[in-house]
Amino acid sequence: MQIHTLTIRHGRSDPETVRSLLGADQVFVVDYDAIHRHVINTAEYTYLSHMFDIIVLNLSERLNDVIDTIMAGAAIVVIDPSVQERRLREFFDVTENIAMPYGDDGRCEEFSQLGGQYFITDREIKYPFRSAYSTVDIPGEKYIRVLDFPQDVSDMIFEKS
Repeated sequence: MQIHTLTIRHGRSDPETVRSLLGADQVFVVDYDAIHRHVINTAEYTYLSHMFDIIVLNLSERLNDVIDTIMAGAAIVVIDPSVQERRLREFFDVTENIAMPYGDDGRCEEFSQLGGQYFITDREIKYPFRSAYSTVDIPGEKYIRVLDFPQDVSDMIFEKS
């Protein structure tokens, strides 16, 4: 399976890109405002969720941001890979629909042991998982290829994880 990427900058996604993706079931949303300025765009998430199932990468670090993102229509929220265990437990008390950037630093093992079932990745995953959104081609039916994923975000999240 493959899905396309939509980006949000300055509170908006590109209307032309949104139109070009109409008819798609699911899109992967990268919120640059949230990543760089810690401003989540819940109104835009709500708008997009009326047309698509959305997976939102906003690197949430706070429980309220995860809740607000889910309430705004996200099917899955991609959190910051540096979130500590106590905060992860709080997230899982609210929803299982969180994903973490995959890395080999032990954080993903902890995430998996706490019940994490979704990842975004640039390599094969060695822990049990339900689905992984991959920025590169990885064989397997549990891997969903994310097309047009921004290289700058890929470099940042896989460096952090």
